Amino acid sequence: MDFEEIMEELSPETKETIIMGDLNCDMSNLQAASWDMINTSLAIEDVWLAFKNTVLSLMDKHAPICSKRVCHAMLPWITAEIRISIKNRDYHHKRAQKTGLQSE
Repeated sequence: MDFEEIMEELSPETKETIIMGDLNCDMSNLQAASWDMINTSLAIEDVWLAFKNTVLSLMDKHAPICSKRVCHAMLPWITAEIRISIKNRDYHHKRAQKTGLQSE
Protein backbone atom coordinates (compact mmCIF):
# COMPACT_ATOMS: atom_id res chain seq x y z
CA MET A 1 0.00 0.00 0.00
CA ASP A 2 1.36 3.40 -0.90
CA PHE A 3 0.75 6.71 0.86
CA GLU A 4 -2.07 7.85 -1.45
CA GLU A 5 -4.06 4.64 -0.88
CA ILE A 6 -3.68 4.99 2.89
CA MET A 7 -4.82 8.62 2.83
CA GLU A 8 -7.80 7.77 0.63
CA GLU A 9 -8.78 5.01 3.04
CA LEU A 10 -8.59 7.41 6.00
CA SER A 11 -10.45 10.29 4.36
CA PRO A 12 -13.86 11.12 5.86
CA GLU A 13 -17.07 10.07 4.15
CA THR A 14 -20.35 11.88 3.74
CA LYS A 15 -23.40 9.91 4.82
CA GLU A 16 -27.04 10.85 4.61
CA THR A 17 -29.10 10.53 7.75
CA ILE A 18 -32.66 11.39 8.61
CA ILE A 19 -33.06 14.08 11.22
CA MET A 20 -35.65 12.83 13.64
CA GLY A 21 -37.34 16.15 14.17
CA ASP A 22 -41.03 16.73 14.53
CA LEU A 23 -42.51 13.38 13.56
CA ASN A 24 -45.95 14.36 14.82
CA CYS A 25 -47.49 15.23 11.49
CA ASP A 26 -50.75 16.80 12.61
CA MET A 27 -54.01 16.63 10.69
CA SER A 28 -53.81 20.24 9.50
CA ASN A 29 -50.65 19.45 7.50
CA LEU A 30 -52.27 16.38 5.99
CA GLN A 31 -55.41 18.32 5.09
CA ALA A 32 -53.40 21.21 3.65
CA ALA A 33 -51.49 18.88 1.30
CA SER A 34 -52.52 18.83 -2.35
CA TRP A 35 -54.63 15.70 -2.82
CA ASP A 36 -56.43 16.99 -5.95
CA MET A 37 -54.29 15.07 -8.43
CA ILE A 38 -55.04 11.82 -6.61
CA ASN A 39 -58.80 12.39 -6.65
CA THR A 40 -59.07 13.56 -10.27
CA SER A 41 -56.63 11.29 -12.09
CA LEU A 42 -57.81 8.12 -13.82
CA ALA A 43 -54.51 6.35 -14.50
CA ILE A 44 -53.23 4.31 -11.58
CA GLU A 45 -49.61 5.29 -12.32
CA ASP A 46 -50.49 8.99 -12.06
CA VAL A 47 -52.38 8.40 -8.81
CA TRP A 48 -49.44 6.49 -7.33
CA LEU A 49 -46.88 9.14 -8.33
CA ALA A 50 -49.03 11.95 -6.95
CA PHE A 51 -49.59 10.09 -3.67
CA LYS A 52 -45.89 9.22 -3.34
CA ASN A 53 -44.78 12.80 -4.06
CA THR A 54 -47.27 14.21 -1.55
CA VAL A 55 -46.22 11.82 1.22
CA LEU A 56 -42.50 12.33 0.52
CA SER A 57 -42.87 16.11 0.62
CA LEU A 58 -44.60 15.84 4.01
CA MET A 59 -41.85 13.53 5.27
CA ASP A 60 -39.14 15.92 4.04
CA LYS A 61 -40.84 18.75 5.88
CA HIS A 62 -41.05 16.91 9.21
CA ALA A 63 -37.95 14.66 9.07
CA PRO A 64 -35.51 15.99 6.44
CA ILE A 65 -32.51 14.08 5.15
CA CYS A 66 -29.22 15.67 6.20
CA SER A 67 -25.70 14.96 4.95
CA LYS A 68 -23.06 14.65 7.63
CA ARG A 69 -19.33 14.10 7.44
CA VAL A 70 -18.33 10.87 9.16
CA CYS A 71 -14.74 10.01 10.01
CA HIS A 72 -13.47 6.47 10.05
CA ALA A 73 -12.77 4.52 13.21
CA MET A 74 -9.70 5.36 15.23
CA LEU A 75 -6.39 4.04 14.02
CA PRO A 76 -5.45 0.71 15.62
CA TRP A 77 -2.16 2.00 17.07
CA ILE A 78 -3.91 4.77 19.01
CA THR A 79 -4.79 3.17 22.32
CA ALA A 80 -7.21 4.38 24.98
CA GLU A 81 -4.32 5.86 26.96
CA ILE A 82 -3.17 7.88 23.95
CA ARG A 83 -6.73 9.14 23.35
CA ILE A 84 -6.96 10.26 26.98
CA SER A 85 -3.60 12.04 26.65
CA ILE A 86 -4.76 13.78 23.47
CA LYS A 87 -7.98 14.98 25.13
CA ASN A 88 -6.01 16.14 28.19
CA ARG A 89 -3.54 18.03 25.97
CA ASP A 90 -6.35 19.67 23.98
CA TYR A 91 -8.21 20.64 27.17
CA HIS A 92 -5.17 22.32 28.68
CA HIS A 93 -4.26 24.00 25.39
CA LYS A 94 -7.76 25.46 25.05
CA ARG A 95 -7.74 26.57 28.69
CA ALA A 96 -4.35 28.27 28.24
CA GLN A 97 -5.62 30.09 25.15
CA LYS A 98 -8.70 31.36 27.01
CA THR A 99 -6.74 32.60 30.02
CA GLY A 100 -3.80 33.91 28.00
CA LEU A 101 -1.24 31.91 29.97
CA GLN A 102 1.79 30.42 28.27
CA SER A 103 3.38 27.18 29.32
CA GLU A 104 7.15 26.89 29.50
